Amino acid sequence: MVGPSTACVIGDSFYRFKAGDRFFYDILGQPGSFTPEQIKSLKKITLSHVMCTSSNLGHMQKETFRFVDHKWMSSIKV
Repeated sequence: MVGPSTACVIGDSFYRFKAGDRFFYDILGQPGSFTPEQIKSLKKITLSHVMCTSSNLGHMQKETFRFVDHKWMSSIKV
């Protein structure tokens, strides 16, 4: 939704925020840092997983932001 220059500036900013933050969750070697095994586990967690475990939802699609046409896929419970 933005041009190439703006996309580059936004991408560079996010990179610098992450790389410059010594407390970012995947930075190793700091006091209290996660172990590589813990980071591997954390990277497996999806937004769908967080929503299911923190709410009363019975079912959740794997790709949270993907639109599902329930008329076309009537077998999916909402």
